[in-house]
Amino acid sequence: MGSEDCTHRPPCPGCPRYGEEGIAPEAEAALRATARAAGLDDLSIQAGEAFGFRYRARLSVRGRTSSPKIGIFQEGSHRIVDMPRCLVHHPLINRVGAELKAAIKQTGVRPYADRPHVGDLRGVQIAVERASQSAQVVLIANSDDPAGLAELSLRLTHSLGSELHSLWWNGNPARTNTILGPHWQPLSGPPAITEQIGGTHVFFPPGAFGQSNLVLADRIVASIHEWVLPGSHIVEFYSGCGAIGLGPEFSPLSPPNAGTFRARRTTPTTLGTGHASWFSSFSQNPVS
Repeated sequence: MGSEDCTHRPPCPGCPRYGEEGIAPEAEAALRATARAAGLDDLSIQAGEAFGFRYRARLSVRGRTSSPKIGIFQEGSHRIVDMPRCLVHHPLINRVGAELKAAIKQTGVRPYADRPHVGDLRGVQIAVERASQSAQVVLIANSDDPAGLAELSLRLTHSLGSELHSLWWNGNPARTNTILGPHWQPLSGPPAITEQIGGTHVFFPPGAFGQSNLVLADRIVASIHEWVLPGSHIVEFYSGCGAIGLGPEFSPLSPPNAGTFRARRTTPTTLGTGHASWFSSFSQNPVS
């Protein structure tokens, strides 16, 4: 980690080892002990960029309409840390946050308040697509009706322009700590961002899990592919959108991703899935 000062620490808890090199010594010792116990070769610790490496963030929205705050909670609380200049975020995430604050002030949208369970906007999810350098943005509402954020959505679309990949509304009206709710509506743009991972295109709709540090994730996937011997039979659990297993060495099609491929007008056969298949069922003997 570089030496540049972070203006949000304290009280921001997001980078507990900010400014320190490598991983925590106790964590490294535990990893090496695990590797030795499994008969594996010594570990190679991978280091990434110190700043601007987070391509994905889920941020809460609190404060007042005239002074909104966008960030994460202080440790063990629901007191928000406003973090407009986060150094580990991709710069576009910070720009989206700034434009969202301006749109909140212009439209009179009320940030969410936890204790009384009132307000219009609970949070925002931002994911940056590397190829286009544009952001998939999800507005998380305290409602099951998108109408309350309609004007805000239009303002944000206009202000972000070509830097907006797509805009989504998510409804989460329950009194809960869960960030995303069960209600979805696309407002503009493509159905998924596309990343080149492991030698193939992987599509991430807004409700899908994605790694925030894509550069290190790319290295992980490349290493996994190198470890697989020709002719091996592979079972991938919790495959999500297929960021690990969709490479040309495997080419499976996981059920949650099938609809996204159809939305992108890509058929399974074009991905070379003839030697792979998937099964969906409950395990009779779960692995612990």
